[in-house]
Amino acid sequence: MKVRTSENPHFFQEKLFQRLSAYSLQGLLMNDQHEFTTALEAVEYGEGDDKHRLPFKVETVQAQYLLAREAGIPLYYLCYIDGMYRIYEAVERNGQVELKTTWNLEEEGFIQWWGERKQTIQKKPLRNGGEQRIGQTIFDQVLRKHGYEWGGNIDGFVVDWKEKKIRFLIDNISVRRKDLQDEPSHYFHSPNPKHGPRYEGWYGAVKLSSRLQIPHALFTIDKNNPTIEHIGFALIEKLSPEGLFYADQIRPDQNILEGMDHIVSTVQKRVRTAVPPILVEKK
Repeated sequence: MKVRTSENPHFFQEKLFQRLSAYSLQGLLMNDQHEFTTALEAVEYGEGDDKHRLPFKVETVQAQYLLAREAGIPLYYLCYIDGMYRIYEAVERNGQVELKTTWNLEEEGFIQWWGERKQTIQKKPLRNGGEQRIGQTIFDQVLRKHGYEWGGNIDGFVVDWKEKKIRFLIDNISVRRKDLQDEPSHYFHSPNPKHGPRYEGWYGAVKLSSRLQIPHALFTIDKNNPTIEHIGFALIEKLSPEGLFYADQIRPDQNILEGMDHIVSTVQKRVRTAVPPILVEKK
C-alpha cells in the first residue's frame, strides 16, 4: 500500500517529531470562502494488501482527529481499492476514535465529493521532488484529470496528550546549505522564486494556527545531512501579502540550534510564552 504524501523522509526530523509528540496531516481543504472543510489522508492499496487495515498508528489517528476536532472539521481517510474510492470517517465513541465506512464511490462520485469540499485553487507547483512523490499514488492523477489539485497540508502539529490539546504548529522547510543559512521570507520578494512558499503557500497553516490561537514554529532542516541534529528555529509573528515576519525579528538562519536535547528544550520553552500569529488577509 502507498500513502499519498508530498514529504521527503528525513531521519532527524522524524526523531525530532517523536520527541516533541508532533504529527503531520497530509490534507487540509478549504472552500471558496477560505473556510476549512476537511482534514484527510489518502492510501492506495495494491494486490495482496490487507484492504481492511490503515497504515497509520492508533496514536496518529487520535492526533489527527484531535486537530480536526479543534478546527471544527471532519477527518476522512481516502482509500483507493480495486478501482473504487472507499472513504472512512473518524468518529468519537465513548472517548475512543473509531473509523466508519461513509462512502464507497466510483471515480465520478469521488470527484463530486472532492469538489464539494475543495474549492480553493493551488497555483504554485511543488518543488524539491514533491511532484514525483505525489505521483506515486492515483489521487493526484485523477484529481488533475478533472481539473483539481490536492492543496495544502500541515507539516507538523504538537499534541499535549495529558491535556488533549494542540500546543503549536510547525512549518518544516528543507534546505540544501549545510549551515542552514536560508531565509524563507525572501521568497516573497524575489521576482522569480525557484522554490519555497509565498503568501498562498503559508496561508492555510498560518490561518489554522491563528484560528486555534496557538503558536506557529518554523524549522529549517538540513536536506543534505539528514542524520545531523541541527535546525534553524523561528516563531512566526505575522503573515501578510508583503511577507512573513518573525517574533523578535529573529529569522531561522539567525538561530541555529544543535543537539537533540537542546533543540527540544529550547523549542518547548520558547513556545510556552509565544503568541499566535497574526494573519493579514489579502484585500
